[in-house]
Amino acid sequence: MPKGLPEGELPPVVVMAHGMGGQKDFGLHKYAENFAQNSMAVFVFDYRGWGGSGGEPRHWLSAKRHMADWRAAIAYVRSSMAGSVDIDRLCLWGSSFAGGHVLVVGSEPAIAPRITAIVSQVPNLDAAASTKTSIKQRGVPKSLRMLAAGLVDLLRTAVGREPLYLPLAGLHGSLAFMQMTPSELERYHANHPKSPQGGWKNLARAAYSAEHALFKTSPIKHVHAITAPVLYMGANKDTLCPMDIIKRAVALTPNAELYAADCDHFELFTPQHMPGLQQRQLQFLLQHVGHRKEANAMQREQDEAVAMAMAASFEQGGEYEEEAVATS
Repeated sequence: MPKGLPEGELPPVVVMAHGMGGQKDFGLHKYAENFAQNSMAVFVFDYRGWGGSGGEPRHWLSAKRHMADWRAAIAYVRSSMAGSVDIDRLCLWGSSFAGGHVLVVGSEPAIAPRITAIVSQVPNLDAAASTKTSIKQRGVPKSLRMLAAGLVDLLRTAVGREPLYLPLAGLHGSLAFMQMTPSELERYHANHPKSPQGGWKNLARAAYSAEHALFKTSPIKHVHAITAPVLYMGANKDTLCPMDIIKRAVALTPNAELYAADCDHFELFTPQHMPGLQQRQLQFLLQHVGHRKEANAMQREQDEAVAMAMAASFEQGGEYEEEAVATS
């Protein structure tokens, strides 16, 4: 039971996952432990083919597959953890690639009403914009080589052959999916444990380049349908998920606020910046799970009043009319 939680009260729960090629052992525990130490339960998962999760082939980047895993994780928490956590106070937390996933999944009609709050940290928001930036940085010839490699990968696996892989992270101008400056690349690897789960390597299936080109997923197109409050965490020096696009998403999201850190994409996991991020995220989540708790209590009171009125009406042999028991 989380520290400081009143006896008998079920904790709210935060569902968390990492970004592109990231795993739960790549720094997520630093955020998760902070939530768990402050009256919240946390469910952290790895995508299929990554980290502690099973699935073949390994290192398969796919927005579609990742979001299906998000839906499965939410369904698992709601079904298998009911009675251990308060499933009516369920929050989503995603960083980078997953920062976009939580916005898409959190906007879906079947899920949106069940979500209490969302934290979207340096989210990947606009596929078209990221593609243009990517082509500009590595050039047209290398971009076409990556697309061709993606199509070859799909053909190879379709006939039962081993997948084709490309670098996951590399310097600007390389064939890596994520292009970084030397300092960004250094900080990226600094966030990784010495022995990552699942035999992680700096590789990803080339098929992602084809999926990204053919089935562009742009979370910014979905944010208008989100009903839960959203805290966007941006980084002013971020070259992977620029602040200007995050600001556009904030303006399009019905109930959103922005926290801007003066750092780059990967400095969010450093001791210099993490404490401030942790404090703001915790404050935001506790505020909204508290609001949901009050709303749930009011709804239960109203439901009980309706039930009592129905019982009294039936005992008297009359017909129940809901308008007669409207509550203020």
